[in-house]
Amino acid sequence: MRVLEENRGLLPRIAEPATVGSWAMLACVIEGLAMLGQWEAAAELYPLAHQLVATGAICIAWIARFSATVEGLAAAAACDWDDAERHFDIASRQAERLPHQLELAEVGRFQAAMLLRRGGTHQREQAAQLVRKAADVYRRMGMPRHVEISERLLAPAAS
Repeated sequence: MRVLEENRGLLPRIAEPATVGSWAMLACVIEGLAMLGQWEAAAELYPLAHQLVATGAICIAWIARFSATVEGLAAAAACDWDDAERHFDIASRQAERLPHQLELAEVGRFQAAMLLRRGGTHQREQAAQLVRKAADVYRRMGMPRHVEISERLLAPAAS
């Protein structure tokens, strides 16, 4: 978190012009915070993720991450479940149309994590389906660490 605070000035600002690099940094920060379970910090960046999508940018080229995926992660961090679902659905459709198999797997993994945080039996079943699909793509692409990260989502919480 110290590194983020020291470099917060490199992130875009609400209603101000921003560089591609600052948008890419925003995407990486939101994803990193989500991966670390720092939901509150990621949720604070939701307005910026919304602004990213409002620019009309579909994909952040340097990192090949879709804007709707970033917005979905930030919405999920803010526990705005309906918006997160909507953003992830948009990102999934975009990834299918392109086609961008890795982004489709990533969206599925992030959506699964969101569903598990949301809770409920139906959400857990849907999350398991998404994790299996993502893990299959990661296996085909030779990404064993991503397979492990995906499958760990479904592991029982350690006591």
